[in-house]
Amino acid sequence: MKPVTEYEMSIEELENESETLQSRLEAEAALRKVGVHVLGKSGGEIMLLAACHGLISVIKFFSPQVNITYKNSFDDTLLHYAAKGGQAKMTLYLLLKGLDPQCQNKFNETPIFLAAEAGHLDVVNILAKDTRINLEHQDKFGDTVLHFAARDGQLEICDFLMRKNKKIARIKNQEGKTALSYAIDNAQSAVAQCLRNYDAQATYADRGQMIQELALKMMNEFPDYKKSIFKQVPTKVTLFGKKQTRDELIAEQQRLKLLADMAKKNAKEEEKR
Repeated sequence: MKPVTEYEMSIEELENESETLQSRLEAEAALRKVGVHVLGKSGGEIMLLAACHGLISVIKFFSPQVNITYKNSFDDTLLHYAAKGGQAKMTLYLLLKGLDPQCQNKFNETPIFLAAEAGHLDVVNILAKDTRINLEHQDKFGDTVLHFAARDGQLEICDFLMRKNKKIARIKNQEGKTALSYAIDNAQSAVAQCLRNYDAQATYADRGQMIQELALKMMNEFPDYKKSIFKQVPTKVTLFGKKQTRDELIAEQQRLKLLADMAKKNAKEEEKR
């Protein structure tokens, strides 16, 4: 996995990296430089596009006029656009300004979903470090951030997420599919192998808990199973044409040893006579 760039900057440091804009015309010109034309668009729409292209100066200019929590018709926020555009510094800036990394659009997708889908590792790292994030969050269809990454073959993202929380790999969506299922369905062999490797490293405690939960479920659903679950049927082996359990074999060995000892003792007594 390639090294993740760590960003430790304040709001002031991020804002000072670019010149302060004095007018809307300057803000529109800044967007035109990156190939975005905003003629006739509202301040909120311009902020979304600026977030996608990492233009902190544009966000700063429009902030007094438009609430930074602005959403479009799909409930996508500036943070969604910054994450999708792979803008790590913009993502950090918006988090520092108070935006919630768990904000959801109409599909219940959080910004980290879009960053993971597009393969933006630095952005995923920034969002995952926020204490408010929930990596096990599921969208409207039951998919997790790992589902998004696995489906699009984002190997580095999958590896990063599994290092953070292995439990995500076991979460199923509404179709009953895990992230591994998505990887296999979309011929993402490298991702599938990565997820298999982490599953193999699941802790003994986790596996024990899964077995215990399954046993309790079986006992609740099937009364007969409850009676027999702890009943161990001893394995029998055939010895001299007779099937015997391990305990029976041990008892037989002890009996034969006792007879042999008695025979030796009787032989010694006969010699003395």
